[in-house]
Amino acid sequence: MMVMPRNSPRHGVIFRFMMDLRVGVPSLTAVTMDTVFAQAAALGAGHGVGGAEELRLILEDVKFIDPYGLVGLWCVLRYLRRRYQAVVVVPPTDREL
Repeated sequence: MMVMPRNSPRHGVIFRFMMDLRVGVPSLTAVTMDTVFAQAAALGAGHGVGGAEELRLILEDVKFIDPYGLVGLWCVLRYLRRRYQAVVVVPPTDREL
């Protein structure tokens, strides 16, 4: 008797692999966005190797976003959206932001 795993295509359920990009800086500014750009570029370049279909951009630790940081964040999201089927943004925990 052969037992099929629950996540096999024959059972109709397939679990997607999700990758995380955690922004660990407390503020998104012209200086700190360079680090975020580099992390996003590294994930985008290695996308074929990891096989992740979804990416989760975690902004929980961010306390401040200046205008340049906001535009930079938008650019990062557009870049990642071209490489992953879905990009999920986890917003900052600070509701005053």
